[in-house]
Amino acid sequence: MHIFGFAFLVLCFLTTSGLAQSADSLAGRFVVEEVHVIGTQQTQPAALEQLSGLAAGDTLQLPGPQLQEALHRLWQQGVWSDLEVQVIPSHDDRVQVVFRIDEYPRFGGLDWQGISLRQARTLEKALALHKGQLLTDAVRGRVRRYVLQQLREKGYHQAQVETALRPDSVVSRTVRLQVKVTPGPRLKLQEVRFTGSAAFLPATLRQHLRPLRFRPFHRQRYTPDERQTALRHLQEFYQSRGYLDAHLTDTLLVGERGTTTWQIAVQEGAPYRLDSLVWSGNALYNDSILTQAMPLRPGDVLDLPRLEAALQLQTPDAPLAALYLDRGYPAAEASWWVVPTSDRTATVRVALHEGKQAHFGTVQIVGNERTHDHVIRRELPPLPGTLFSRQALVRAQLALSQLSFLDPTQLGVRLLPNATQDTMGVELRVAESPKDRYELAGTWVAGVGPVGSLGLNLYNFSLHNLFRPRQWHPVPAGDGQQLLLRLQTNGRPYQNYSLSFVEPWLGGRRANALQLTLSHSVLNGTNPLVISAPDTNTDGRLTLTSIATSWSRPLPRLDAYTSLNLAATYNRYGLRNFEYDLGFSTGAAHSVSLRTALVRNHIDDPIYPHKGSQLALALTLTPPYSLLGQRDPLHWIEYHKWMADARAYWPLGKAWVLETRAHVGYLGTYTRHATLGPFERFYLGGRGLAGPNTLLGSDLVALRGYDDLTLTPTDEAGHLLGGTLYQKFSLELRHLLLQRSAATAYLLGFAEAGNTWLPSQPYQPFSLYRAAGLGLRVHTTTFGWLGIDVGWGFDPLPNGQRTRQPVVQFLLGLPIR
Repeated sequence: MHIFGFAFLVLCFLTTSGLAQSADSLAGRFVVEEVHVIGTQQTQPAALEQLSGLAAGDTLQLPGPQLQEALHRLWQQGVWSDLEVQVIPSHDDRVQVVFRIDEYPRFGGLDWQGISLRQARTLEKALALHKGQLLTDAVRGRVRRYVLQQLREKGYHQAQVETALRPDSVVSRTVRLQVKVTPGPRLKLQEVRFTGSAAFLPATLRQHLRPLRFRPFHRQRYTPDERQTALRHLQEFYQSRGYLDAHLTDTLLVGERGTTTWQIAVQEGAPYRLDSLVWSGNALYNDSILTQAMPLRPGDVLDLPRLEAALQLQTPDAPLAALYLDRGYPAAEASWWVVPTSDRTATVRVALHEGKQAHFGTVQIVGNERTHDHVIRRELPPLPGTLFSRQALVRAQLALSQLSFLDPTQLGVRLLPNATQDTMGVELRVAESPKDRYELAGTWVAGVGPVGSLGLNLYNFSLHNLFRPRQWHPVPAGDGQQLLLRLQTNGRPYQNYSLSFVEPWLGGRRANALQLTLSHSVLNGTNPLVISAPDTNTDGRLTLTSIATSWSRPLPRLDAYTSLNLAATYNRYGLRNFEYDLGFSTGAAHSVSLRTALVRNHIDDPIYPHKGSQLALALTLTPPYSLLGQRDPLHWIEYHKWMADARAYWPLGKAWVLETRAHVGYLGTYTRHATLGPFERFYLGGRGLAGPNTLLGSDLVALRGYDDLTLTPTDEAGHLLGGTLYQKFSLELRHLLLQRSAATAYLLGFAEAGNTWLPSQPYQPFSLYRAAGLGLRVHTTTFGWLGIDVGWGFDPLPNGQRTRQPVVQFLLGLPIR
C-alpha cells in the first residue's frame, strides 16, 4: 500500500505539465474520485483535504468556481509559499483532484557573518524571532530592513545585508536563517556645502537644518530620513522668507577615510510679497474682519508657513479659528491657494466653508480611577446644550488644572462631532496625580528628647466613605476633600499639633468651600524674639491654641477666576513666666479676628505656572476695643491689617518663564493713642518659612541673600520687634528641567528687594534691601517642595554689618511671600 502511494506521488510530479493541459482541456460535469494533497511536511494531508471542501463523490463542474473556492480556502491559512491544483482524468466521467503545496520553512535560528557576537545578540533581541515560526518572505525582508536601518543609523550608509536559508542540522524540519552583513566604511558628516545661495549666508542656512545643526559631543552621522527632514525644514525657512520658487537638491559626496560632504544646491528665485487677501464663502464675518485677524498685511513678505498656520481653523490657538470656534462653528474649514501677480507679488485666495452652528453635546470624563465623576463635573462650566465655544473649553481645562489631585500636564480634550444632531460632544481626558503624603520621621536627641514629625496629607479625601472600608484605596478617597493632620516635636522646647479639613463644595450645589482648622503649639524656655542673645529662661512657657473657620465662593459676576473668602479666627496666647517684652509674663491674650479677601487666580498650572496672574487683597479686623472703652490692649489684641499680593507669569519660550511679584502689608490701630502689641507683625529676611516666631501670629516675608529675620527691626537688646509696614518686590526667571506627574524641577535666577518699618520710623519706599542669586526647586508627590538658594545681599544689615559671603539656604516647603 505504501509502495502504491509513493508511486502515485512520483507520477503526479512527473506529469505536472501534462496534467495542467488536460485540466485546461476538460469541460463538463465530473465526479471526484479522489482528493490528494502533496508536498506537506508539517501539516497532515487529510486535514487539508477536508479543508479544501472537495471530497470523493462530489460533482465538479469544469470550468467552474469550485476549484477557485478550494484554492482560496487553502491559501487563507497563510503557511504556503506556492499552491497549485491539478485535475487528472481517471475513467469515464471521474477525475482526481491533486493540490500541490510548498510550505514555508520553520525558523530554527540565526547565523551571523560580518558583525560581532555582542551586536548579533542585540539584533536578535530586537527582532524577537521565535523558533518554530514560519519563515516567510515578509519575515526575511523585515530582518534585512531592520539590520540595514540599524547600520545606517550608526553611519554605515553603504552597508549590504544578504539572507540565505540552510537546513538545521540539530532540529529536523527547520531551517536556519543566515544573515551576511557587509558594513562598509563608516561615513561621518564632515561638511555641509551650499551652492547657488545668494540671499542668506551659509551659517544662517545651517542653523535651519534641524536636526543636523552642529552639537558638541554629539554624533555627526545621520540617516537618510534625518537628512530629508532637515531639507524639509530648510525648504520651510525659504518659504517663510517669501521664496516660494526655491528648489533644493542634495548630493552626498564620499571622501577619504569615511568622511562625507553634504552638498545642497539651491535655486532661490526671488521673494514674493503679499498683494491682497481675497475671501469667499464667508457669511458670518466680512472681509475686513477676517483680514484684520490674519498675521500678514498687504506688502508683507509672504510667509507661507505662518499663513498656513493662521488658516488652520481646527487649531484652537490660530487667530482665525478663534473667531469661528467662539461663535459655535467647530466644523469651519478653509482652503487657500497662492496666485502670483506681476512685480513679485501674490494674491492669496481663501475659500471658507463655515458649516453649521453646533451646541455642546454630552461630556464624557475618562482617566479618573479614584475620583468620582461628579467631583470633576461640578468644576466645569455648564456645557451640554449651550452654544459651542472655545473659551468654554479653555475655562473647563483651567478649572480642572487647579484641582490638586489631577495632573495639569496630562489634561486633554477630544471633540466628538455628531453631524446628525449638530452637536459637539466632549471627551475630557484626565490623569490623577498621587499628591497624598505620609510623613513619619524621628530621632532622639540627648538633653532635648524626641525630635520628629508625623503627618498625613490627603488631597482627595472622602468623609462619606470613612466608615466604608471597601471604598478605601487605601484611604477613603474620591470626593475632592482635604484632610491635613500633623504632629511635630523638637523635644521639650517646641511641639505643634494641627488638624485641618476642607470641603470644597459645601452642600454639593455651589462651589462654597468650607475649611475648619484646629492647632495647638507649645514653646518652652525659648524666646522667639531674641536673635542676638542666648536663651536664659528655662521655665518660660508660651502656648497658642487656634480655632479657625473660613468660607469662600466664586464671584461669576466679576469673572470666572475671582472668589470671595471670609475667615473667622480665635487665638489664645497662654504665658507662664514668659518675660520677653510682651507686656506681661503670666496670663493670657486673646485675638478674635474676621478676615475678608478678594482673590483672583488665573494661572494654567498650580505647580509650575507658564502664564497667567494671581491677585489677593485682604483685610483683617478685630473688634475695636479702644473705641468701646476697653483699656487692656495686651490681653485683648486690637488691630486692622491690610495685605496685597500680586504675581504674574510671562512665558519666554517653551521652557522659560518670568515671574514678577509685589507684596505690601500694613498693620494699624483704630485710634491714635492705642498701642500695638508684639502680635501679627511682619518679619523680613531669609527663607520666610514657619518657625517658633509664628506663635505670635506674625507674617514671615522671605528675602533671599540674607539670613532668617535679620532684616527685621530690633531694639537695643536685640529683641525682634517686627514691622508694622512692609513692601517687597521680586523678579524670578525660571527654566524648566522636568515636568512629570510625580515630579517637577526647575532652575531659577532671582532679584528682589524689600524692607519693613516700625510706626516710629518714616516710610521710605525706595530704601530697600536688595539681593540676587540662583536656586533650584523640586516638587515631588512624596516630599512636596524641596529647594536650595544661593543669594548675595547688596546692602548692610540694620545693625550696620555687611554680608560678604553668599548665603546658602535649604528649603522644605515654599514661603507664602
